[in-house]
Amino acid sequence: MDIWGKERLGIKDTISRIIYDQNIDPAFFRVIFKRQEGEYWDVPFNFLRFHGSYFSYGEADTIYPLHRIVAIYDHKGKYHIRRNYNPGHVTIKPADIEIISGIPIEKYIDPFRIARYSWLIIQHVEKIAKKDPDNAAMTLGDYLMLGEFRLIIEGYFKGTIIYKDKIARGNEPMEYNTLSENLTHQRIYVYPDEKELTILHRLDKKIIEIEEKEIMRPTNRKKLIPRNHSAIIANGKILCLIDQNTKHTEGGPVA
Repeated sequence: MDIWGKERLGIKDTISRIIYDQNIDPAFFRVIFKRQEGEYWDVPFNFLRFHGSYFSYGEADTIYPLHRIVAIYDHKGKYHIRRNYNPGHVTIKPADIEIISGIPIEKYIDPFRIARYSWLIIQHVEKIAKKDPDNAAMTLGDYLMLGEFRLIIEGYFKGTIIYKDKIARGNEPMEYNTLSENLTHQRIYVYPDEKELTILHRLDKKIIEIEEKEIMRPTNRKKLIPRNHSAIIANGKILCLIDQNTKHTEGGPVA
């Protein structure tokens, strides 16, 4: 993703381009900044709030000047800003989120936080699934046991499956009003209300199709989905992909 062609932008212009260029998804970028002497944090771009020449991270009130930013890079590992810093002193954030095994996550985490941290939630629940797949499924929501699959049938993670101790993430759309007050520097995927959504999971050498509470195995859609990905589809068109390794959504329409 080359956001400026051959020109080199400074920190302010790079941030502005990422925020306001409608062809760029801020979720594809991460920022490394100096938190204090000898300590750097590597954080998602859209977890930052910008205030003129200052910024803050997440829900914290601490304000940092922009010159504390030492790197901005994208999901392909390309750096758009890179200054001198010690990589050995970098901490990846967020690195953890409290998960109560077996308790539906919607009981103790609000909808916006579930959506924002969904990739991290799935990563942690996948660790639970290796030892106790039933508790992992209950953590994500109501589920059905269908053959070798545990299918989540309610809640934000509807359409997610647990199989062979792994999780292929699905998603149920949320009402815009549930998220609107908290959105900052984020692209959102807009789904048509009147259309039934289909989720395809590419698993090993097969693809399974999820429609409501049923699992089917299509024979003609393999070329639609890259390896190690899932897809949310309406009317035969891919609305977004989900990387099964990172659990991130990618490649949907921009709103």
